[in-house]
Amino acid sequence: GERYAIRIMSKGDSYKVKLGRDSIGEKKNAALDAVFFASNKIEDIGTHDYHMRFNLNTAIFENATDGKVTMRNAFAGELMTRESGASAYAKRLIISNPIELTNSITKVKVNHINHGMYSTSNNVQISGVKSGVTTTLNGSITKDSTKLVLTSFAGFSSGSTHAGSGTIHVKIDNELFAGTLSGSTLTVSGRGYTDYGTTSAVSTPHSDGATVELYMLYGTYLNEINKTHTAIADIEMDSYTVSITTAPTVTGSSTTLQAGGTDVFASENVRYELFKTYVPTLELTGTAISAKVRQTTGTSPGGSETSFTTTTKAKAFPIALNQEYTLENTAIIASPPNETNEMNSLRSFFLDLTLTSDDPFMSPVIDMTAPAVICIANRLDNVDSSSDVYPTTDYKASTEPVGDSNTAIYLTKPSQLENTATGIKLFLDVHKPATSEIKAMYRVLPSEGEDDIRNIPFTFFNAGAAAGDGLPDSEVATTAQDISDFVEYKYTAGINDFGAGAELTDFQQFQIKLVMQGTNAAAPPRIMNLRGIALAT
Repeated sequence: GERYAIRIMSKGDSYKVKLGRDSIGEKKNAALDAVFFASNKIEDIGTHDYHMRFNLNTAIFENATDGKVTMRNAFAGELMTRESGASAYAKRLIISNPIELTNSITKVKVNHINHGMYSTSNNVQISGVKSGVTTTLNGSITKDSTKLVLTSFAGFSSGSTHAGSGTIHVKIDNELFAGTLSGSTLTVSGRGYTDYGTTSAVSTPHSDGATVELYMLYGTYLNEINKTHTAIADIEMDSYTVSITTAPTVTGSSTTLQAGGTDVFASENVRYELFKTYVPTLELTGTAISAKVRQTTGTSPGGSETSFTTTTKAKAFPIALNQEYTLENTAIIASPPNETNEMNSLRSFFLDLTLTSDDPFMSPVIDMTAPAVICIANRLDNVDSSSDVYPTTDYKASTEPVGDSNTAIYLTKPSQLENTATGIKLFLDVHKPATSEIKAMYRVLPSEGEDDIRNIPFTFFNAGAAAGDGLPDSEVATTAQDISDFVEYKYTAGINDFGAGAELTDFQQFQIKLVMQGTNAAAPPRIMNLRGIALAT
């Protein structure tokens, strides 16, 4: 039969194991065991003169009833500390000075890559926006002090670039002060530890030499930015705006500036259209683990779907663990402020596991060391005009020589020709869902004139066609019926197969640009087998 071994290990170099030669009160056959010491060789048969007493326990499972385990998402983001000293979960924004202020405008643009919040009902918690102006406290103050003295008031003075006129705000440790500044003395009108919506709350003493931070940017109080905003606007792929009460005063050659520093945090959703669970399991013979997922709806960057609706248990859909799944609609793992304010403090991703066994002595095993879900999102939006971006002056049309306000762009390298040409044929194999479109463009470098193709605007294939710019020669962009459906699209610049059109000016280089758009990020267009041919008469 089989033999079993018990291995005794110690993580230290000081340990004791008690062994015996005589059985004390035991009736088991001790002659069947052997003890191996570290000095024994592998081929040794061990020592039969020593014996070890032990008890073995076994579990008996209620296998008549299925085991149920529900996993839910962790809070999205990294743990950080807000201005008030409270803990929160958010993402450190990778762009330096991610806050944009515009003169006399009561909203702030936040540059936040892949923020996942594409509905105006999203909440966002911002923290860490700083003025960059600091000094130290000249003399300690008590919790009741109504005056404080700054070591230096450079950058704090009324009418300066940062402070503006009237009441100013400063922050010492986690306490906010409001008041008027005369020289280096601040006369306090309100102070306290708060959630930074007021300056009247519990106060505390501060020691001589404590850091004093100007808590304003160009006249805008930072407690109007560093807070939880219950709505956002002007949403783009990597930015949005939040409202403020006090408009900034920005003077000089530009009425817009970027500020905030390098340590700004903002909460975010995790948007995804493809996911894969990572849950290590052990399913022994006669045991099994089945899984179902409950997700929360999101809004696509170019769409209008309703966010924050979570699948019910009755409608949870079954999955196989640790395999990829492509969704038909975008989904999110919501940020903590959104889970709190929009979802009644419930989580937004659930993995329901059912454990079964045919044997009461056997159970499947779930490794809970580091279960995870991998989420992938498609960067697909739908920008057609200046009204789709903020500010509108930032709009870049697809035909511009450099830049494009759309996100999903494919740009070929310029093709250099040995001989001049007067036309272009473009062939694509395209999978186009009903909610998406592809616009094809080209630009050419004339044989005479401009010597850098990068300075030349793009032109739509079939520009001015009744069905729209950038469409195939047929003027019909066939919609895919199945995920594997690809249709060949043909485009012509110059004289087409029907003899219509006009030759292009002789050119020696050409370049192709494809813009992909859509209102459902889970149904992006796909392209393969791009072929471009220059035509000569």
